[in-house]
Order: sequence, then C-alpha cells, then structure tokens
Amino acid sequence: MNIKLLESSLLFILLFEIFKSQSIFNIPVMVVSAFLILMFMSLSFFGDFFWNGKYLAQLRFGAIILLVISVHGFLLVRSVGERARDASYAIHDGAIITEQSYLALLRGENPYSLSFNTYYQNQPNYGDKLAHNETDKNMYSPLAFVINLPVFAISQSFLGFIDMRIGSVLFLILTLIVSLRIVSEKLLFMILFMFNPVFVDSLYFGGNDVFVLFFLALCLVLLSFKKFYLSTFALALGCATKLLILPLAPLYFLFLLNLRGFNISMIIRQAILFVLVNLSIYLPFIFWNLNDFIDDFVIYNFFGGSQGRPIAGFLGFGQVLSQLGVIPRETNIPFFIMLIPVSILALVIADKIFKKSNQISTLLFSYIIYFIAVFSFSRIVQSDYLAYLSQVILLGAMAKPEI
Repeated sequence: MNIKLLESSLLFILLFEIFKSQSIFNIPVMVVSAFLILMFMSLSFFGDFFWNGKYLAQLRFGAIILLVISVHGFLLVRSVGERARDASYAIHDGAIITEQSYLALLRGENPYSLSFNTYYQNQPNYGDKLAHNETDKNMYSPLAFVINLPVFAISQSFLGFIDMRIGSVLFLILTLIVSLRIVSEKLLFMILFMFNPVFVDSLYFGGNDVFVLFFLALCLVLLSFKKFYLSTFALALGCATKLLILPLAPLYFLFLLNLRGFNISMIIRQAILFVLVNLSIYLPFIFWNLNDFIDDFVIYNFFGGSQGRPIAGFLGFGQVLSQLGVIPRETNIPFFIMLIPVSILALVIADKIFKKSNQISTLLFSYIIYFIAVFSFSRIVQSDYLAYLSQVILLGAMAKPEI
C-alpha cells in the first residue's frame, strides 16, 4: 500500500465530511483549505521527483499543520463568537456545568451545590431536563472543571468571557503532541486524529471528553517509557476528570502485574498512589458538602428513580428495554450490579491475553472492549462516548508495539 496516497485520500474524505457536517461556507477558509489539500496531494503524488525525502516530509507536515490551524481555528472562533452573540445557542451540558462550576469556585461556592436551571432555560432540551430533575445536577468529576481554571482565567481577563471549547481545542492539540511519541505513521495519525469528523462534532458541541483523552494518552506514553509511577499518576488524574477512563484502571494494574519484574508488592504501591491522588482531588469536595456530592455524583450517576439519571442514549441494555417499552426511563433497576460478573469474566480473559502480549495496543483494545461491556449496563450511552472511543481506537491501532 502506498501510504502517501492513503494519507491524501483520507485527508480529502475527512475534510469534505467536516466541511459538510459543520456547514463551513466561509470563502477564505474554503480557498485556503482547498489550496493546502491540493498542495499536500501534489507533494504526495509528485514530490519524490523534485525534493529529497527529508525536505518533502517537512513540506507535507507543514501543509497539515496549516490545515489544522485553518479548520480548527475557524471552527473555534465561529462557535465561540456565535454563542457570545446568541443566548439561545445550543451547547452540551458538559460545557455549561464546567463553566458555571469555575465561576462558582471564584465566588467560593460548592460546584456540587449549584442549580443550573437558569443556564439551561434557553437550551432546546430544557423541558426534558426540568421534568427529570436534571437542572440541579453536577455529574462530573472535580478535575473536569479544575483543569480548566487557567484557561478560563486567561480568557476571562483578555476576552471578557469564558467558553470551555477554547480549552478543549488546546487539549486536543496537547493530546496529539503527546500521542505522537508512541504512534507509527505519525502524519497519517495526525490526519485521522485531528480531522476525525465524529470527534470534531462532539468537540465543538461542547463535549468535555478531550480532557480525559489527554490523560489517557499521557498515561500510555509514560507507560511506554516505563515511567510506571508517573503513568499511574496520569491515570489517577484521568479518573478524577471523568469516569470514562475508569474501566482502564483494573486492566492497567493487571497489565503491570504481567510485565516482567513486577510483583504484588509493586502493584500495591502503584494502587496506593492511584488511590491517594484521587482522594486528594475528590475529598475536598466531599467534605465541603457530603450530601450534595453524593446526590449529584453518586446517586444521579448510578441509581434511578426520581433522584437518579433517567435512561438515555442508545445501544445499552437499559436503552434497548426502555425503547421497547419494557421499562420506564426512570426505572430504579440497578443495572450496574451486572458489572460484577461481566468484570470478573473480562479480567480473567484479559489476564490470559496480557500473559502473551505486553503491547500498548493490547492494553488499549482490551480497554475498548471492556468499555463497551461496562457502558452497556450504564444508564446513559451518549454518542459523545462513542466519539471518544473512536479516538482511542485510532491510538490503539497505530501505537507502536514495544514497551
């Protein structure tokens, strides 16, 4: 396979889909992007006839960098500007909760004691949220809004407003930079990762999954360099950012246990570090107001009934039963109990796999399968989760095998 032709083809296809799905009709952006795509394709098809390998690689890499700046720069400026001008601008709950939690911290208020009712009123799904008691719930881990503090503070000082997507794009770029340390075919990965239309849609709608994606990539890079305490630290930060990465934790420790030179006592020390980091982040908010934290983060995320999260999304066990009319959306059936036998089976199988392979890709694809199994019994399965998973799949598919 000619990798340069593949890169050119995918670049054209992905950018075409992004321009269509994001309704990009800005003439300067279209002209610049078209020129850069043609430049990249020309260099890929005919560049070997005119330039040596190193100079050609630099030109092709430069074209992709300029495309990233052009496309993502336009999307960020447009989306932030439209929201600043339009109070009814539709945006993801994650952005609203993250931003208002930051502002609450500045006022000395507990983010888990807030009501978000005012900020949802102009959103198209406000009625449904009000009916299901969702307007007072902060279901995100503390680091999801704490990690945005520097970006929010700078944008508030210089721009006069805050928008989580500024930090999201920054972390997408940081995740790419970190991930490039462990992937083969770096240019191909860059094209797929930065122009993945599924993830781009989620990113600019305001999904906050990119922050946990960064810690996942950082954990894997540190693991590949055998910086085990640092990789465990990064994983712990990820689990304090969003629960999407939590299914990786048991697989990660099982993976370490199967590495040459590791034993139970070493795993225990790693686990203690993992727990201490999480406690240092969660405990201040737990002590601040235990009842509100349990109500928002624990009961709402894991239980049903009038105080819990209603079943939403698609593909999960509860979602299928709800859509068939077998159970109501507000059912209090504890689906998470099914995770016990599922997890035992998954970890037994993973242990056998890790004994035969200690590759990063093995760990990642085990996480992907386990992730799907875990969230099949979740009360909510959003398209954002699958968008996040698509980026993880890319990283797993292109990660270098050695560790």
